[in-house]
Amino acid sequence: MSWAAALPESVGGDCRAIMTVVVPARCGCDLSCPFCYIQQRSEEATVRDLTPLDYSRFISDVSGLGHVCIQGYEPLLPDSFPYTQQILETGQRLGIPTSLVTNGTHLRQHVPALSKLRPARIAVSLDSAEAAVHDKARGQGRRV
Repeated sequence: MSWAAALPESVGGDCRAIMTVVVPARCGCDLSCPFCYIQQRSEEATVRDLTPLDYSRFISDVSGLGHVCIQGYEPLLPDSFPYTQQILETGQRLGIPTSLVTNGTHLRQHVPALSKLRPARIAVSLDSAEAAVHDKARGQGRRV
């Protein structure tokens, strides 16, 4: 059975506008935001039962749902990026708009790849132009 066949009939209309995909990260995030709902579900989010190809198949199966948004932990971390890349490539191949939510700590190194993968939007979580104020809100990050 495909993933799409398992969706309830009530999923439709405007509800299909955005599907959020949380990518796993073995090391967690490189920040420690006290309000992070992903971190609160840390055991689930770090489980690596799904491969990047599994995510690709899932998105292909439910491609009629619309926009795909990638977030969770940090999608640009070294161990998360293969998932992020596969999801963006799948969206591009299927003509599905994609977006990415990142804390921006690894954004600079991924600009060349992201420019080729062409997400429709990249949102960067930023709390202040001053590092001390931002770090107080987001927690000082771990080097990953």
